[in-house]
Amino acid sequence: MERITVFDGEFWAHKNFPPVKDDTVDEFVDCVKELAARLAAYEETGLEPEEIERILDSYGRGMTLRTENAQRLEIIKEIPINRIRELAQAEKEGRLVVLPCNVGDKLYDVTLGEVREKIVISISMLLSKSVNHLVIHAENFRNAVTSYELQDIGKTFFLTREAAEAALVEREAEHDR
Repeated sequence: MERITVFDGEFWAHKNFPPVKDDTVDEFVDCVKELAARLAAYEETGLEPEEIERILDSYGRGMTLRTENAQRLEIIKEIPINRIRELAQAEKEGRLVVLPCNVGDKLYDVTLGEVREKIVISISMLLSKSVNHLVIHAENFRNAVTSYELQDIGKTFFLTREAAEAALVEREAEHDR
């Protein structure tokens, strides 16, 4: 937003206020109208300055609400609105499952003091009234298959090499104590 006000050390004024003379009354009136329009636009938001500060802090001062909304719209622009409603309803009802990875993704586990890379070959899910069970099957370069349960992400297997390496360092430090 372009700032139209300046503080002269004593008062806030329009940055283009001309010195008040008989031949500048029209310019002066135009500046006052612009100030009133800007103030009215601010007042229409219904927000107090403190509320605006909180919003800026939560979104990050470098990102405007317009930018944030544009990014959100870019993500969903190809999804029909009815599908978005359906997903929102499923989320509310606890029926929405977001998989932590895809078939073909790499996983990393820490075995025998080293990070080992594996490729996801399948993901299976068992849902019942008493059990929610998601198993990720991955194989190593020798085609040996290992199964991992969803709740073990960050414990026995990791979605990034960096996380697996950090866990290895932590385990080695614990072992050295």
